[in-house]
Amino acid sequence: MDYNGGNFRLRDNSPVRNLANPANLVLDDFDLDDDGNTSEPLPDADLLDRIVGSGPDLGAFENQTV
Repeated sequence: MDYNGGNFRLRDNSPVRNLANPANLVLDDFDLDDDGNTSEPLPDADLLDRIVGSGPDLGAFENQTV
């Protein structure tokens, strides 16, 4: 959203939303988001769901709007 300001989240209309391949995601073996589920993908950098919508976003943060 604001590279110069240090905000690396994607805008709602970003062309790289839902573009990553979910097969490349690593499992949350250590349960970093503390939800008891270790068979889901690692959460994003905010410890939120890594897949929101049709697939994961490219980058460290998953846009949480559908």
